[in-house]
Amino acid sequence: MEKIFYQKLFSAICDAIDVAKSVETENQSYNIFEILKIQDKEVLICRLLGDLLDPSGRHCLGEKPLAIFLRQIGYDRAFSSEELRSARVVLEEVIDENRRIDLVIYVKNFVLPIEVKIWAGDQKNQLRDYYFHFEKENQSHIDKICYLTPDGREPSPYSCNGLSLDQIQILSFRDDIAAWLDEVLGVVENQRIRTTLEEFREVIKSMYKENRIFNELIDILKLGKDDGFLSNDAIKAVVAILSANENEQLWENIRRAYLRHALRFDTSEYELVDDDRRVKDGHSIFVVKKQGKTVAWICVDTNLYIVAERIKTENRGCWSGDNDYYWRYLCPNGLKKTYALKKANLQILNYDSIELGEYLDEIDLSGAVVC
Repeated sequence: MEKIFYQKLFSAICDAIDVAKSVETENQSYNIFEILKIQDKEVLICRLLGDLLDPSGRHCLGEKPLAIFLRQIGYDRAFSSEELRSARVVLEEVIDENRRIDLVIYVKNFVLPIEVKIWAGDQKNQLRDYYFHFEKENQSHIDKICYLTPDGREPSPYSCNGLSLDQIQILSFRDDIAAWLDEVLGVVENQRIRTTLEEFREVIKSMYKENRIFNELIDILKLGKDDGFLSNDAIKAVVAILSANENEQLWENIRRAYLRHALRFDTSEYELVDDDRRVKDGHSIFVVKKQGKTVAWICVDTNLYIVAERIKTENRGCWSGDNDYYWRYLCPNGLKKTYALKKANLQILNYDSIELGEYLDEIDLSGAVVC
């Protein structure tokens, strides 16, 4: 019976999601935000947005990003450059009962609160309480409260509780923030800042993709719906998979099978041997052997890489390390970037070839030993 549960779940997922279209096939550069998983951390996202919107932020662009943002979202108050330069951006502003609003922009005597929701759910009366907190304040005038999500979804009645959609500005990272960043990039001359904004834009694309897949899975599982929860076969299958995968063994097995298929080399000379002992820094998956002698290790820490103890003199400039051992990143053919395989990664469905032979040709085999 459990096998049937899994089959039904996988069938439903495949019917609802075209995995091949949900991943980015274009080459991407090394992105520090993706490595730090900033797209999963609302607090860090808000700090970055807050600094970019703040005229006194470290971007050194003055009021330009804020002016572009207000115009982008249709906040058509005729603020002067001087008024915008005097604007304040407050992160996690504390209101009644120690509740915190993610971002608040103060310009002249107007206030624009922004509530950011990426993975967290709505809280009871959240937008309603935030809006009326500022409405009763005498110092500032509020037109709307902004509700920012990856895809621009509407807030729940649980959060609004009588607050009309006319009082809410619905924003999305996918459309509004991405378009804002594109326009800000047009006024940035500093290359370091440009690179940061470009990487942030890439993270936004990834955030939207992950959020869309997550929401479709939630819909498949019928989570949040009262009817049939206890008899939901899909939920039974997911819980069984999660409970069986506490040590990530499922992904390790999938990854091992993928690498056996994708790594290309002369099989008449070399062989891949499972390295269940993880002898090289605890990260190795395979030992590469030639005539029974160890030549190299195929490893995954964050990214896929190869390790060898000796490199031919003419090739050492291409490898990192020293006389203890040398290493290089391995990546799919045509992809000039690191290949993150520590966690489950749908990119394995896009890249079925990883050329290993050219790396093996650069290794000095004179010191290879039977192991």
